[in-house]
Amino acid sequence: MAAASAGVIDASSRSPQGQVQHKSKRVSTPGKTKIVVLGGGAAALAGVFGITSSPGWGNRFDITVLQMGWRLGGKCASSRDPKRHFRNHEHGFHILGGFYHNSMKLLRDCYAEWKDPPNNLGFPDCALTPHNLVHLMRLKNNAWEHISVPFPERDGEFGDDEISLTPYEMTRAIWDWVKRSTNTPFEGVAESFHPQAHAHIDAVEKKLPKRDPIHLSDDHVESLGRHVSAFHAHVKKSAPLVPSPDSTAAKFDYAMMMEIALIIIRGILMDGVWRHGFDCINHREFSDWLRSHGASDAVINSPYIQGGYDYAFAYKGGDYKTRRFAAGAGLRGTLRMLLTYHGTVFAHMNGGMGEVIVTPLYEVLKARGVKFRFFNRVDRLELDAPGKSILKIHGTRQAKPKHGQDNYAPLIGYEDNAGEPRRFWPPHPKYEELSQPLKEEFDHAEDVYESPWWPGGEKFVLEHGKDFDIVVLAISAGALPYICEDLVTRHPRWNEMLANQKTVQTISAQFWLSQETKKLGWKGGPTALTAFAQPHATWADMTYLLKYERNNGIDRKELSYFCGTLPRLNVPQGVDYPALERDRVQKATNKWIAEHIRQLWPDAVLEADGSLKILIDRYVRANSLPAGGYVLSPPGTIDKRLRTNESGVSNLFLAGDWTRNGADTGSFENAVMSGLQCSRAICGHPRRIAGESDFA
Repeated sequence: MAAASAGVIDASSRSPQGQVQHKSKRVSTPGKTKIVVLGGGAAALAGVFGITSSPGWGNRFDITVLQMGWRLGGKCASSRDPKRHFRNHEHGFHILGGFYHNSMKLLRDCYAEWKDPPNNLGFPDCALTPHNLVHLMRLKNNAWEHISVPFPERDGEFGDDEISLTPYEMTRAIWDWVKRSTNTPFEGVAESFHPQAHAHIDAVEKKLPKRDPIHLSDDHVESLGRHVSAFHAHVKKSAPLVPSPDSTAAKFDYAMMMEIALIIIRGILMDGVWRHGFDCINHREFSDWLRSHGASDAVINSPYIQGGYDYAFAYKGGDYKTRRFAAGAGLRGTLRMLLTYHGTVFAHMNGGMGEVIVTPLYEVLKARGVKFRFFNRVDRLELDAPGKSILKIHGTRQAKPKHGQDNYAPLIGYEDNAGEPRRFWPPHPKYEELSQPLKEEFDHAEDVYESPWWPGGEKFVLEHGKDFDIVVLAISAGALPYICEDLVTRHPRWNEMLANQKTVQTISAQFWLSQETKKLGWKGGPTALTAFAQPHATWADMTYLLKYERNNGIDRKELSYFCGTLPRLNVPQGVDYPALERDRVQKATNKWIAEHIRQLWPDAVLEADGSLKILIDRYVRANSLPAGGYVLSPPGTIDKRLRTNESGVSNLFLAGDWTRNGADTGSFENAVMSGLQCSRAICGHPRRIAGESDFA
């Protein structure tokens, strides 16, 4: 597809084998091409960063970002509250993967250009804290216990060149782990296990090529699958999965991990994933796919599988009893996380995500000449009569900055506990800079400025040919039905995509405590943990972030973040909806504390009403507004997504983790990938985007 007014269009498409092909077409245009970017989340910022990193972009493009409300970042937005000791408030618990190759490279490039990184340290030292220890929770004899999962530190550093593995190379890597693990002695495993195991290993090894096979016959694959299945049966027989009273956790976990590895190997081989890529099994639900290759109920319900669903919030309607994850997207993401990371498997951010990620991107792009217009809510896209291009953008101007639309200064400076200067996004607009706010001193500014339902403001219309040439739609998936009615009505593929594109409501909580969790009975040390009780199934010890607040004599010893899913409230959505949701998640969190917190922290003391005695402060959030939903990847929906250049409209490009981008799950990395693909479609840069193909 070519945009009639774009300087260079680089249309990306996939061959049946998954290879990315590029075609460029130059279009002669007088003056600069005006690009309007709708939304200021991760995909939008990455896309604009990509365009403005292309040679001579300033002579070709004029870029304006329209942002609802007073802050950028979308689901990555965060704020500090000066009235509450400059405590950081997030949308939820965020952690970056060491396999986020596009994100890390983008941040490295951004920090290299940023004029004022904290402590004058370069990326990643000033921005990220490595994290290599994960805990999973499981119910055993009606009591919760934790499993420590330490990940090995690898060579390389965040932002280094990508590690790219084909599905077959991943299969070999899993198989090599199986071989190494078989040599590890485990208490209670039958003495005959290892000799027979090695016989099975030898049989598989003879059939399994060392490198990517060019041609492998169906008979060869069938024979190889039988040997893997025989080994799997031997593991189940010799190292039973159902623990007996005298069995050790090590024995149980060894057998479980061996089972999962062999099931995945068999599935990749037998279903042709090694040949066709992960997309060929996206019509299957992940747990069902595992079961079809021999996974028992014990495997399916294990914390190793449960943790993956919690990590991706992959539940229909937020109901954790109803799993929905496309097998290909889920398996691809899991194996990339485990096999392709640099340094450490995860990285925490040294501060709020808004400060560490959004602020440097905003300030670098602003310095490059990009215009940011805050308080511009997009209400509707209007097509021209033939339905071939965006004719008008209808919106609401929520407030008028005193110094003009392009000159609202959103950030505030402060000094943290160490006396270091930092900048943050406040929890509400800077009212002193506004001549006509919708409402001043509102307790919950997001109810007004980040809601599609709040009335008032001044309507505006942007027109094609006058105000814009190209539109980049980078608004989150949950909000698209509200603004894309014309597209849905007139373009069947839009109707199909949005009918299948699902989001889930998430809930998050931050607890400031007067006592360390190790004194509350937690023995696992600083952690990122999941597979616990919903709705707060994930917990992370974020105490290290306390140094970025103000102490002010408050004796807080611990900071914990929690998050999970929550079924949506079945009430009419409107102005009062956010307040109803806020009340609901407060009650759900109170109930969860009363019922589950002592299963995590056994020595915690509860008050008579079930509240936590050592709780100094808390921030609980319902991500229930349309743009706040987490993007899901249910089975049978991935092929319904649109790629960045498949809008069906000549001047409309798409950016967001809801697009078809090659990874196709909800995450910061996938939003960045989509933004970069949008940049390439518009200007030809960047040529290379990691992870958009299983084979490149």
